Amino acid sequence: MMGNRIVIHEDSEKLKSGDWSRIRKIVRGIDRLQEIVFTGTEVCMNKKSMWRQIVPILTVLTLVVSTACPVQAVDSTAEISSESPEQVIIDEEADLIFENAADAEEVLIDDPNSIIENASETEIVPAEDPAMIINDTSDAESSVVEVPDLIADNSLKDNQETQPVGGSDGSGTVEDPTVLAGEEAAYYDDPNKVGVQWTKGPFSPFPDIQDARDAYYQAICWAGNNGIAKGYSDGTFRSGANCTRGAAMMFLWRTMGKPAPKYVRKSPFPDVPMTHAFYKAILWAYQNGITKGYADGTFGINKNCTRGHAMMFLWRVAGKPDIKVPTVSPFKDISVSHPYYEAVCWGSSAGVTKGFSDGTFGTSLFCTRGQIMTFLYRHYLNNFYTVTKQNGKIVNISSPVVKKKNGSYATILTEDRTTISVPTVPGKTLFIGNSLLQGLGSAEKGGRFGMCATDSRHDYYYYVTSAILKKNPTAVFTKLSGTAFEGSTDLDTAGRWYAAKRYLFKEDLDLIIIQLGDNVNDNEKQAAFGNNIRHLLAQIKADCPKARVICVGTWYYRPTVISDYIRACKENGCDFVSIQNLLSTQTLPPAGTIVTYNDGTTQIAEGGSLIHPNNYGMELIAKRIVAQLKLG
Repeated sequence: MMGNRIVIHEDSEKLKSGDWSRIRKIVRGIDRLQEIVFTGTEVCMNKKSMWRQIVPILTVLTLVVSTACPVQAVDSTAEISSESPEQVIIDEEADLIFENAADAEEVLIDDPNSIIENASETEIVPAEDPAMIINDTSDAESSVVEVPDLIADNSLKDNQETQPVGGSDGSGTVEDPTVLAGEEAAYYDDPNKVGVQWTKGPFSPFPDIQDARDAYYQAICWAGNNGIAKGYSDGTFRSGANCTRGAAMMFLWRTMGKPAPKYVRKSPFPDVPMTHAFYKAILWAYQNGITKGYADGTFGINKNCTRGHAMMFLWRVAGKPDIKVPTVSPFKDISVSHPYYEAVCWGSSAGVTKGFSDGTFGTSLFCTRGQIMTFLYRHYLNNFYTVTKQNGKIVNISSPVVKKKNGSYATILTEDRTTISVPTVPGKTLFIGNSLLQGLGSAEKGGRFGMCATDSRHDYYYYVTSAILKKNPTAVFTKLSGTAFEGSTDLDTAGRWYAAKRYLFKEDLDLIIIQLGDNVNDNEKQAAFGNNIRHLLAQIKADCPKARVICVGTWYYRPTVISDYIRACKENGCDFVSIQNLLSTQTLPPAGTIVTYNDGTTQIAEGGSLIHPNNYGMELIAKRIVAQLKLG
C-alpha cells in the first residue's frame, strides 16, 4: 500500500482468504484511498467507482493475482469507471445491471433456487466446451473404396443455370461437368491450387466477439442476432463477465419468446419494482415456477447467477423432465443428495452442459455471460429441433415444419443465426453424394446412378426427385460427387475441393442433400472429417442463405463420422437423417445382380458393388429423406 492507493503487483504470491479479509478491512478504513491498481492487468479504478466493485474484484481475484490474472477481473471491471454505486441500467431493455457490492457479499439460502455462493470457488472459470456431440465408438469400422464418379453432361458452363435434361424420372439431371474433363482430380491433387477462404461462421454483432474459434462464438452470435442479448451501451458483449440473476432471467425470457405474465397489482419480490426493465421476465418466471427467490423474500436481481442457478432455471423451463437419475454422480463436485443434482444430471444428459475438463460441474461458480448463452443456445437447439433417438443414439434431427394455407414451411437457422421459413417443396435442389448417388455407368451409357441399383429408376435419387416432382413439376436438380471431399485429410484439401465446386452452390438453391461419410474409412480421414464437415456446412450456409440443408449418413456404420455429422448439423442449423441401420441381408444385392444402363447395355455387379444398397435399400434410404422433407 502506498499513500492513497493499493498496488497489487503481477508477481504477488498466492494470497490466503485471511489476507483478503485483512485487505477488505484496510480498504474500508482508508478515507484517502483514491484507487486500487492491479499491475499487469491495467485495471485502475477511482474511489467513486471502487466502492461498488472492490468486493467482487477481491472475490474474483482470491485464487491468484499473477501474470495469469483471471480474465473475469478485466472483463467485468476494466470498462466500468464512473458509474454511481446505485443500480445502473444500460438500455431500455437492459441485458444486465451492475452488481451492487453489498449484494455481492450477502449470502442467502435460496429455496432451493440457489445454493450458498462460495466466494472461494468463484475464481478462474475456464471456457466450457460448447459442442453438443454424441460420442459412439463402440462398433468397429467397415472399409470400402469408392469408384471415382463420372457425370452425364459436359456442356454446362459456370454461368449457366442447371436444368433437367430429359423426363421427370430424373435420369438426365445435370451433373457436375468438371469430373468428366478430369479437372477435379487435377485441382484436388495440386497443393498449389488455392482453396476456398472458409467463412468465419455466423456473423457476430458484437465487436469483442469476432473470433469464430471462441468457445462461445456460435451461441453469442445466435443470441445477438435473435434479440436474446443486446450487449452493453458500448456495443460489447463481454462473455467473461459474470451474469446476474436478473440478466439470466431476461435472457431466458427472450429465448422463450417473451411470454406475457399475468397481471398482478404488486411485484412478488421487494427488490424487483414493477417499473424495472426486468420485471416482466422475472414475474413470468415466478408465475411459472421457474424461480422461487431467496428465503428473505427477495429475488436477488443484482446477485451473480451461479452455474447451479442456471441449470435449475433451465430444468424448470424444460418442465422438469423425468430422467433416469444416475446413482453415481457424473460430476465429482456434486453429490447425489445435492438439491440441484437432478437438474444438473438432466443438463448433462440433454447436452446442455458437459462440465469442465477436470470432471467438475462448478455448481457454486458464478456463471459467465458466455456460459449462460451457451446453455441457452444448446437448450434452444434441443427444443428447436425434433431429436429422435433409438437405443440412446440420435437417428434424426428435424427442423420445425409448419403448415400454412399455401403449403408447408421449414424454419431454419441461417448463417448469421437468424431464423427464416423456407418452403418444404423446393424449386432448386443440389445433391452431394458418393457412390450411393452416382456409382455405376458413364456419360456414354446415359448417366451414372446409385450403386448398386439395377437401373437409374431404382436409386434413392430417383425416388426422392420423383416425390419432389409430384409436388413441383418444374423442380430442377443437380448432382455433385463428394468423394474427393470425403478423402480430404486436412482442411486445406477440403477447401480446394469446395473452391472447384463453389459455382454450384448458388444463392437461389432451396435444398441441399448431403450423403457423405462412407469413404471416411481410416484414422487420417476420420481425424480430419469433423473439422472439414463443420467448415463445409458453415460455408454452405453463407453461400446458400435460403437453402435447407439435410445431411444423410451413413450406409456403412461410421460412429465417429456420425458423431461429427451430428455436431456439425447442430452447430450450423442443419437436419440429420441416419441410415446406418438399413444395411442388412435384405438390402444388399445378391451375387450376379445385373445392372442395366440407360442405353440398354448391362453389367454384372461384383466385388465392391455388392456391399452397396440394392433397389430395396435405395428405396428405404429415399423414404427417410422424403419423410424428412415433409413435402405436405
